[in-house]
Parts: sequence; C-alpha cells; structure tokens
Amino acid sequence: MTADAIAQTQVFHSNERERVIDYGIGLGSTIAIAISWSRNKSVVFAILHGILGWLYVIYYLIANNNNVPNKS
Repeated sequence: MTADAIAQTQVFHSNERERVIDYGIGLGSTIAIAISWSRNKSVVFAILHGILGWLYVIYYLIANNNNVPNKS
C-alpha cells in the first residue's frame, strides 16, 4: 500500500467513527427526551434528560427494572 492509500483509509475510518458517535449521541438524546416526556410531562426535565442522553436512558432501564410485571 502506498502512503496516500493509507492516509485515505485513516481519514475514512476517522470520518466513519465521528459519524457513528454523532448518531449515537443524537439517538440517545432522542430516546431520553421521549422517556422523560412520557414519564414527567415536563419540558424542563425533557431538556435536562436530553442533555444527559444515554446516561438517563441507562438510569431509566435500571430504575424501572423492578416495575416490569412478570409475564409467567
């Protein structure tokens, strides 16, 4: 491989990684806002939880794990 091919591959992977991170942050914020709104019906909490993103989603899943009814 030439140096140009290696440089282009590295740029491609760097751009791909940035795009995945951007989508992950956007998706986490969107899920957090939806959960927060359905639970609290508060714009202030929805904004705060949107900023926290995946942290709030993970907290919600852990905190509500005991509230899920058994299907047996």
